[in-house]
Amino acid sequence: MQYIFESPNGLNLPFECFCYEADKQVFPVAPHWHYFMEILYIVEGNPQIIADEKTYYPVAGDMILFFPKVVHGIYATSNNRITYYVMKFDVSRLSITTAYSPRISTIIEHAAVSPHATPLIRAGEIPDLSLEDLFVCCMNEMHGHRYGYDIFMQAKIYELLIHILRKWRQDGFIVDDRVPPRDDTYTINNITEYIDSHSGEDLSIESIAKMCHLSYSFFAKRFHEMYSRSCKEYIIRTRLRKVEELLVFTEHDLNYISQETGFSDCSHMIKAFKEYKGITPKQFRLQEEQKRREQLA
Repeated sequence: MQYIFESPNGLNLPFECFCYEADKQVFPVAPHWHYFMEILYIVEGNPQIIADEKTYYPVAGDMILFFPKVVHGIYATSNNRITYYVMKFDVSRLSITTAYSPRISTIIEHAAVSPHATPLIRAGEIPDLSLEDLFVCCMNEMHGHRYGYDIFMQAKIYELLIHILRKWRQDGFIVDDRVPPRDDTYTINNITEYIDSHSGEDLSIESIAKMCHLSYSFFAKRFHEMYSRSCKEYIIRTRLRKVEELLVFTEHDLNYISQETGFSDCSHMIKAFKEYKGITPKQFRLQEEQKRREQLA
């Protein structure tokens, strides 16, 4: 059977959160897979979910996780209304800084094959956290796009993952003993973490490929397969996303912004931004200022 590969929606957004109402959108959801992690919180209804050739029947209040690269589909079991919240994020762009903890991506990789890290979490199994409130809060942040929303979203994702890891540890999943310690090595699966952190610097595809211990041609092919665009395009989009944030949330001039985001000069940044957004950086900033004034009115 040919499963559908779902490329990231908004490649430079490391996360998204939204509500999926089955009677208003495409349903059932055909079997598909992707490189990011997905978490569903069931609001109402009792869908049938098939993931990694296993079948689950979550109900309202339950949460189910789809690990990266796991084929999954969502179906109706009756005529009742089905609504669920969806959170998606790139695990390679999350990290824990404590000395004893490995990368989130490494933990998730091991959890995906562990019998103690069950993807279905029933209502009440994480008593210290209101799951519905957390998802609603994340959706509001995504919709509002206010200052610091990205930091806020990451904090909420960390909060959710830590509670999930605590639950798995109680069930017998041992992170510290079975997973190698955190290091500074990169692979094709987590190289975006490096790109995001160093996008303001002079990056070459050749050097990035070497970091992953891959030839230039193989790296370029695999990167495009995973992210639906070339590494060069990814770097440019990452820089443009940061330009967008600086235009919205700071008063820095365009020369400063172009230097901070890794563009060779201001004119190059303006040209790339106009191709990306359809308007110049100055027009975009004025547009965003107008939106804020309307919200305050």
